[in-house]
Amino acid sequence: MFQGLTPIYTIKEDNIYKYVFGESTQKKEIKMLLGQVRKKIPGAFIITTKRSKK
Repeated sequence: MFQGLTPIYTIKEDNIYKYVFGESTQKKEIKMLLGQVRKKIPGAFIITTKRSKK
């Protein structure tokens, strides 16, 4: 299903599952990862998250 990409993380929001691969705080690194993923999954896209401080 994920064309050999690992690790894949699952996020569930409002009964919708989102599958996530890779993470970085560096925009250049994320764009490089996206290019690699799109070769296998053309509809892939970037999401951003905000980490909360506890």
